[in-house]
Amino acid sequence: MSEYDAPATAGMIVGLTQHLVGYGRFEELIKSYSEQGYDNPKRAAVAEVFEVGNIWKVGTPVVFQWAIAADGKSFELTYWDSLAWQSVKKMSLDDILAQVYN
Repeated sequence: MSEYDAPATAGMIVGLTQHLVGYGRFEELIKSYSEQGYDNPKRAAVAEVFEVGNIWKVGTPVVFQWAIAADGKSFELTYWDSLAWQSVKKMSLDDILAQVYN
């Protein structure tokens, strides 16, 4: 959550959180924390998603299966999965690869 407190990254983290759990669910979390009197309900919602919910916790295994052509000149990704992704809205392959390889 230390990255959330940096002004340059807070908006990006909120956007990622909305993408992961869905805009409606994220707004429900913010409303819940607001009603409980939290001084920063948006930050509390992000913390629940990433810390309490352990979405894509560091060390969670990720499985990729690549198919390589017989001539060795091309390949394609044919399968990808992780237990971390089962609790969130479907993630695109681009989002997954960006998280793994960036």
